[in-house]
Amino acid sequence: MEDWPEWLVKGLYKRFDELSLSVEQQEHIAPLIEKSSKLLTDLKSGDD
Repeated sequence: MEDWPEWLVKGLYKRFDELSLSVEQQEHIAPLIEKSSKLLTDLKSGDD
């Protein structure tokens, strides 16, 4: 993204962060976030 204006890149990051926060606050998504976090941890540690 080096050719894009800095204001555009900052705006995209801000929007992504807002959408991520919105998703995390939805109750039915919480178990999926926990599961994906555990899977990522297991993957990093090399567990099956």
